[in-house]
Parts: sequence; C-alpha cells; structure tokens
Amino acid sequence: MSANIPYKGKHALLVALLLMLLLPAVQAKFKVVKMDALGGYTASTAPHPELDWAGLQNNSYQTDLEHYLEARVGFREWFIRLRNQFSYTFLNVARANRVLVGRDNVLYEERPVLTYLGQDLMADSVVQHHVRRFRAVQDTLARRGKLLVFVVAPSKASFMPEYLPSYYRQQKPGKSNYQAYSAALRAAGVNFLDLSQAFRAWKDTTSHPLFPRGGIHWSSYGAKLAGDTLLCYVEKLYGHELRDFRLVPGDITREPRESDNDIAKAMNLMWPAAAYPMAYPTAVAQPLKPGQRQPNLLLIGDSFCWPIMYPFINEAFDNKQSRFWYYNTEVSWPDEHPEGRAVGALDRKQQYLSRDIIMILFTEYNMIHLDGGFSDDAYNIFTPYTRADSARIKAFETRIAAIPDLADKWWSKSAETGLSLQQLIHRQAVAQYDSIRH
Repeated sequence: MSANIPYKGKHALLVALLLMLLLPAVQAKFKVVKMDALGGYTASTAPHPELDWAGLQNNSYQTDLEHYLEARVGFREWFIRLRNQFSYTFLNVARANRVLVGRDNVLYEERPVLTYLGQDLMADSVVQHHVRRFRAVQDTLARRGKLLVFVVAPSKASFMPEYLPSYYRQQKPGKSNYQAYSAALRAAGVNFLDLSQAFRAWKDTTSHPLFPRGGIHWSSYGAKLAGDTLLCYVEKLYGHELRDFRLVPGDITREPRESDNDIAKAMNLMWPAAAYPMAYPTAVAQPLKPGQRQPNLLLIGDSFCWPIMYPFINEAFDNKQSRFWYYNTEVSWPDEHPEGRAVGALDRKQQYLSRDIIMILFTEYNMIHLDGGFSDDAYNIFTPYTRADSARIKAFETRIAAIPDLADKWWSKSAETGLSLQQLIHRQAVAQYDSIRH
C-alpha cells in the first residue's frame, strides 16, 4: 500500500513525523508557546542530577535524570491536560491523586469519604482519653481566666453523601470519628461548636450552595455563615461583645473564586469543569463600639480556618498578638511573628497563658486524634510528671526492652527517626503511660 503513495507525499509525511519529534524538544529549549502551569503537585522542580560514579552504580543518577527530563518535555502540560480531559469526559475518572468524580460531576477527595464511612474509627478508649485531656485543659485554662473552645467543620462527604460515586453510595456508613468524638465532647461538657450539624440543618434552607461542586472546603458563602455563627458562639462564652460584621450581597457567578474549585484545579483539565452558580457576599467589619473588644486569640486548626480568616479572625481579634498554628505545627498567621514558624520550638506554656481565647478548629476527617495533639501537649505542660509517673514510665521501658529481638524489629524506625534504640524505647514508654494517665 505504501508503494502507491507518491514520492512528494512520502516526503511530506517524513517531514511531518520529524516535526512531531522535534517540536517538543524545541518547546523544551526555547519555550516558543507559553503554557499554563499545572495545578497541584508537579515534578518541575526536579534538579539536574550531578554525574558521579556512586550515582551510576546505585542507579540513582539514571532515575533522577529521567525525572529531570520528564518534567521538562515540551508541551508536557498540554499532553497531561489532554489525557486528564479524556479520562474525565469519557470515563468519569479524575487523574488527580485520590480525587473521586461523583454524581452530577461533584468532586470529592477519597480520605474524607473513607472517614465518613467509618473506615478509620478510633477505639473508644482512645476517644475517651483525648476528650478527658481536652476537658482537663479547658478547666485548667478557665481557672486562669482563659477560654478554650473546640469547633468542628463539616466534611463534604458527610454533608452531601447522595452525590458520592455509586461504589461508595452502596456502602453502609459505619460510626465515624466525628460521631464518636462529638458525642463524647458533649457528654464531657466541653465548649463545643458543631458546625457540621449546623450545616446539615441549613442544607435545605440556604439560598446558595454551602459546598461547591469542584472544591473540598466549605464554599465562600458557607464560610461567611460559619464565621458569623462562630463569633456569636464565642462572644456568648467569652462574656464580652466582639466586633460586629455586616454581610453585603455580592456576585452570583459560575466562575469559581477563592477555594471553591481547589480540587477542580488539581485535575488539570483542558477546559474547566462546570461549576454551580456560587454566591460571593462580603463580610464588612464595623467600627468598634464602646465596650467591644478584640481579644488575643490562638487559633489551631486545618485548612478550613483559611476561608474564615479574612475578615472574621483578622478583624474580630487582635491581629498583631493573635496567632494561627496550622495543624499545630507551623505559625502561619499573621505574616509578622518574630517568635519563628516552628510551633515545637516555642515556649508553649507562655503562648497558652498569654491568650484570652484558644480556639481549636478541625474538620471531621481530621479528628482522628481530636485536636492535632494540642490537648496532650497542654495537659503535660500544666500537669508535669511526678516521681511516681516517672517510675511507672521506667517500668514500661523495662517491659518494652524485654521484648525478644527488639533491636531487629525497630532498626528501621531508628534509621528513619535518627533516634537510638533507648530513645525509641523511652518514647514508646511515655506514649503507653500517657494513654492511661488521667
């Protein structure tokens, strides 16, 4: 059949094939066409590996060079978007990491879905331990004139399970950590604001979506309702009036803003996924009235804190002295914090006692250990070990050290953490004792 192709036609076909091979290389070298960056994680920061004999011997040089070249192939972004668009349009599959496409093209992350189904449920003894610690810290701070509040944000999976992919809709949800902890927190008398319950109560009455089609966090509109409710709750417990806010109606648009399409962006499609009509009202801080205060706040929580940060947290509280500890590990707000970014390096007792209010805010699927380790840390700070406690920890160490072939079993942990076997034994002993310490 090829013999019937005219010579000029063969020549043109050869030139076309050569161009197809050369164009990606030309694009990689000269960036002829401007390509939009991919959302989410990309390997574009992979450095050029250094060529040395050791790298060649252990094959690390070859692997690193492959990653370096792969991240810089010409038109890479376009090819990835084309592949992802095909999967999304024709297979109803997202090529982003652990993203699920549900009914009506509603997007979910997999981990919140598994948590909603109860697949990571903590033992009741663990739940009770964390709640007892939290209540003890709440009482300790209250005696010092400090208010401690726990706030739970809703999960998209539990808020709108009717849109989950069919495989997950067919599974009967088990008891979740949110259900276990919320019941225990109420029973223990913890200052507890359940915004997950509130969102479900508002679901059929609000004028606009509380969760977006293409995002994991509460919508911009939902965040305004959450922020206003949160401040009213805190104001009641704090016993002093906080700054007022006025909600001004804004645009209603299908062009998602802020975090309303954070999952959709990570899908890296050729054409944006269709969004719900979303409302974008503005919360306007009102001038302080006589008697109103801006307390010093320590906010500890996950990414659900960011949509309520401005203006609610920033304007209702002292934005020079207040702090946001992201996941209880990093000082992330405000921009100026001379004490440094690492929470673990701070004098946390001084940090706790210098606050008027400490607010813990985590979404349902981050409640595995309730509060990101805050209550365990604060409890140990305000209730230091006695001699009897130290003796019991020593007994746990002796028991652990007697485990047959312990060094062989824990050598990988030692290599991973850089801790000696004795340090690992001590850490395990402390963890075991803390699990039964009241």
